[in-house]
Amino acid sequence: MYFYFRNKLLYIFITTIHKAYLKIVYFHIQIFYMRYYSIFFFLFLQSFVIQNLFSQSDSSIKHSYFPTIAIDYYQGKMLKIYTESPPVNHSKYYSVDLLWQTNGSKKWHQSYGLPEVGINFFYNYLGNDSILGRSFAICPNMIIRFRRQKRWGAFFNLATGFAYFNKPYNKVTNPTNYVIGAHITNMTHLCFNVFANITKEISINAGYSAFHFSTGHVSIPNYGFNDLAW
Repeated sequence: MYFYFRNKLLYIFITTIHKAYLKIVYFHIQIFYMRYYSIFFFLFLQSFVIQNLFSQSDSSIKHSYFPTIAIDYYQGKMLKIYTESPPVNHSKYYSVDLLWQTNGSKKWHQSYGLPEVGINFFYNYLGNDSILGRSFAICPNMIIRFRRQKRWGAFFNLATGFAYFNKPYNKVTNPTNYVIGAHITNMTHLCFNVFANITKEISINAGYSAFHFSTGHVSIPNYGFNDLAW
């Protein structure tokens, strides 16, 4: 019973976060579509695929109690939505992901096409050390793969969790950081990648990602940090 309720809650949590995140991003797209048309295409594509291809399954997938380790690097630049946002250089994200393959024993495994679930650790340089500082994040995540047994394929990665910022807004020591108003924020990461299997154990991937940091106005100022990375 414990495992049933744990996985059921995980399913409800991921589905709720996904729907809420899409609503937030679609709202920004309606305002900034002409300037950031690539985000519109990316989110439309991922929403269409997620809604229509979750029913995939593959009986040949092997489950292991030992995690797969994925190491990723992303580079982007903060979308300057507000004029008060500080100047930034290119942002850099370093990620280590511990992943476990689901085995199909639960209904939600089949509903999401036997996804991989895990814990994603991030170290982030945000493009302006003096004002924005740096952040660390830990995010539960889920990866949905297509053509997983082929030489090449694609996958979606949805991660959401908490980030720690070392230089949030402070009216005395950091009065120009209107982007992040607290040490602890939400971090949501959404990416679409293509991959190539080099061997049975090694693969490489590349694609586009969207990063979002926000306190949800629990503390202000809170313009939030949005980044389209590759």
